[in-house]
Amino acid sequence: IAWDSARKVAVLFGGSNSAGTLYQDTWEWNGSQWTLLNPAHKPIARNGHAMVYDQARARIVLFGGTSTNPTRLRDTWEFTGTDWVQSSPTNYPSARTDHAMAYDAVRQRVVLFGGVTTVRLNDTWEWDGSNWSQVTAAISPSARYASATAFDPTRSRVVLFGGSTPSGEANDLWEYDGLTWAQIIPTGGQLPTPRRAHSV
Repeated sequence: IAWDSARKVAVLFGGSNSAGTLYQDTWEWNGSQWTLLNPAHKPIARNGHAMVYDQARARIVLFGGTSTNPTRLRDTWEFTGTDWVQSSPTNYPSARTDHAMAYDAVRQRVVLFGGVTTVRLNDTWEWDGSNWSQVTAAISPSARYASATAFDPTRSRVVLFGGSTPSGEANDLWEYDGLTWAQIIPTGGQLPTPRRAHSV
């Protein structure tokens, strides 16, 4: 789910139920009611994808996830408010699910981190509205999926917490400034317990 600040609605796409049925429906929440939309085009049914709102371009950006079989995806879609448009970038991240994405409103970039294919990933990518580019960071969080990210506009940092690493659930805190990642040790040293599949 992502918040469209221009149209003042929350946009939801896809997901799955306990029986494994995948959805490809688009819904909007305006603060009082849900509305099922009927766009002319839409991504295939999936779960495990990520969506954020690109404020500079007024688009919801969606990447990846898992479809039937299961097949992991590497497609990029944008929702204009009336229709889904598939992008055809020259470069793009590998197919993955349960990755983390946040929108850096200062640099006007979508930031993607990690996820899982057959192995956990710890790569960082940025979407500028037309192409994906991989960031070669000197320091990065360990490979993981099901972590959570959000953008701190006061400090111009993407904040990442937790996730599932090869050694188990993590409770480490990281910040990305557009060049590299830095692990943050909170004052007092207190952290939430290790976890994955949470929200920030």
